[in-house]
Amino acid sequence: MSYDPSIIANAFIKLSEDGLSNVQLQKLMYLAHGTYLVTAGKPLLDNGFQAWDYGPVSVDFYQMAKSYGRDKINEELSLCFFENLDGPTQAEVLAKDEKALEAIKNVYDTFKDFTPAQLIQYTHQIGSPWQKSYQPGVKDIKLNDEDIKQYFADEILIIN
Repeated sequence: MSYDPSIIANAFIKLSEDGLSNVQLQKLMYLAHGTYLVTAGKPLLDNGFQAWDYGPVSVDFYQMAKSYGRDKINEELSLCFFENLDGPTQAEVLAKDEKALEAIKNVYDTFKDFTPAQLIQYTHQIGSPWQKSYQPGVKDIKLNDEDIKQYFADEILIIN
């Protein structure tokens, strides 16, 4: 199961002491997504990421969180999508998804002290899926999950 971006953002917000900016959440979610692609073999976030000027972006999350601007988000966010009310909620499923929780915690522990600018720089590395796909001024270029998975497996797998 892949998750609504807000579910994953909320998991990161809960780990932080004083909140995280939209940019920080975008990059942490991308790093957790790549890690989860390798460890679980499936996407962490619904609808994946696009190659934007400042790195990989979950468009659904961006649309929901852009009103925060550069301010830190320290409150639980509403879902980007409606949930199916038959069965457990995504938050309940995530609470039992050990690989997802491990990816989120390991990414947070590794990158919690990075500034937004440092996270942007980290996701812009030569050879990264973002760097291979990015075209200046074009915002609808979807990053391929297979490319992300291969890159994370080869270059930056985050497992403690």
